[in-house]
Amino acid sequence: MSVKFIHTADLQLAKPYGSIQDEEKRIKLKNVRFDVFTTIKKMVEEEDAKFVVIAGDMFDSPTPTNSEVSKACGLIGQIEVPVYVIPGNHDHGGKGGVWYQDFFIKEQARLAPNLNILLEPKAIEIEHAILFPCPLLRQHETSDLLSWLKIIDMTVFPVNKPKIVIAHGTIQGFSGSAVDDEYAVANMINLNSISEIDIDYIALGDWHGTKKVGDKAWYSGTPEIDRFIKGVENKPGHILLVEVARSQEPKVSEVRTTLVEWYEIEFEFIDENSLDLFETQIKTLVGSRVEKDILKLTLTGHLGLADFTKLEEQITTHESRMINLKLDNRVAITPTKDEIESLKNRLSDPLISSVADKLIQASMLGNEDAEIATVALRELYAACK
Repeated sequence: MSVKFIHTADLQLAKPYGSIQDEEKRIKLKNVRFDVFTTIKKMVEEEDAKFVVIAGDMFDSPTPTNSEVSKACGLIGQIEVPVYVIPGNHDHGGKGGVWYQDFFIKEQARLAPNLNILLEPKAIEIEHAILFPCPLLRQHETSDLLSWLKIIDMTVFPVNKPKIVIAHGTIQGFSGSAVDDEYAVANMINLNSISEIDIDYIALGDWHGTKKVGDKAWYSGTPEIDRFIKGVENKPGHILLVEVARSQEPKVSEVRTTLVEWYEIEFEFIDENSLDLFETQIKTLVGSRVEKDILKLTLTGHLGLADFTKLEEQITTHESRMINLKLDNRVAITPTKDEIESLKNRLSDPLISSVADKLIQASMLGNEDAEIATVALRELYAACK
């Protein structure tokens, strides 16, 4: 028989976002991460998924606050199928962590009786599958997390139920190698060690991008993007809808779930058309979205006095619409020929012409005084306009 289920990981609920200075924006980003449960609930209903697997790091730390615990349990309790969670390196299953705290245990029972925390590496038979959890019981584990699977007698399980491994860790060591003899790699997952075992799907967590890493092994990636993306193969912001059956290739669909997009733009202003091209590029990315995007903006090149003022106005607008705008503005102010002429050749205002001439010369010196002169020149130009 085949069964559909949802595979996700690295939710990292209550992530602090310490690099963002604005407290209001940090709170907004923290709250967004909980919204994945609403998405999962909808997918369960639309796709008839029978259960949900969270392959580690549901919380960002082993000590979330009581309110964060209640919020997570309340949302999970609204999902009408069982939810199975293993601890990851952020919310490891060590004694004293969240999974053993009285408040969590009580809230789980009261708000989320469908939530199952798998704290032991042992097989669990559920209605539609056999689960083989590989929980992290401490932040750094040096032995292969899958090693216990090699000593299990698989013949004792029902032949018609698919076998699903759940693990959290890395399949790569130093320098991209699969195994490194010189260093002990923390939270290592050696997929080759279970290649002879009849497993139907391996649900992985830890890597934040969605990625297929074996015939039946996938990282789901984080469902909510939490950093600027490096590399075209890094695809965060998804959860996986998996359909699996005994001894068959699993069918995996990547479902885009991120609510906040993270963009990096480098733009050089080179001529009079650049300002319009820049604005078009921003609009193509974010459209009319408000408080849904984070943008890292690096600007270079040069603009005239009027266009630089327009650029500042555009940046002010974009900053108000973004959750966060990280700006590196290296654009040089270079008055156009027409702007210079309009300031220097003012027959009715010889004083302004004289001051403008001196400021233009000072602005070309390339020192601290040049920066002051450029600012003064902009103010003079604006006043004259």
